[in-house]
Amino acid sequence: CGERVFDTGYTEQDKDLSGPPFRIDGGGGQRIKVTGLTLGSTSKTGLSSLRRGNGRLAIKQVGFKNPAGGMNIKVDAIGLSGDTKEDGGNIIFLANYSLQAVKVNESNYGPAELTLDFGNIPAVVAARLKQGLQEIRRQKLPQQQQGMAMLSVLMDVGPDLLKANPKLAIKHLYVKTPDGDVEGNMSVAANGMLWSDIGNMQTVLGKLNADASVRI
Repeated sequence: CGERVFDTGYTEQDKDLSGPPFRIDGGGGQRIKVTGLTLGSTSKTGLSSLRRGNGRLAIKQVGFKNPAGGMNIKVDAIGLSGDTKEDGGNIIFLANYSLQAVKVNESNYGPAELTLDFGNIPAVVAARLKQGLQEIRRQKLPQQQQGMAMLSVLMDVGPDLLKANPKLAIKHLYVKTPDGDVEGNMSVAANGMLWSDIGNMQTVLGKLNADASVRI
């Protein structure tokens, strides 16, 4: 069940959906159970025809049992959210992942948090990529041909994407484990890389700016 709301020009929409608990049973007593699933998003169409906005997903609990393998896993309070913005003709995507607790048999983990930041992605390139992938889905190609078609799309947009020096950052990483806490961050950005450099690993590494920090 849920709700979907549009503005008068159908350029902006809000969605809120929730699902009932469900489970999947397998042989040998195996079972996956999901409870408390909710989805939501707010989006609008930008200048490049791409939709901007935010989305969120929450799951109260996911459980997995495998009696034959002696495995019992429970994951509590899973949260995923993403926010897409446009800045100076580039797309910025922020993603947050979290969970409150994971119990694997008698071992306890969590909470855990991860924040990702994708930047310097030209909106026009992202729009071309979206259009190319939509066309592949529309054609309903066999699986083997889908891979070749996707490669063709990537080869088309790849040079223009690299010109913008795209970047990826893990802005925040935190995991609590039975042996202690793990914290860290990392960033990787292209710097003058060309599509023709992709086949040369030494050249690729020389045109990447990277930084990482991990604390245990």
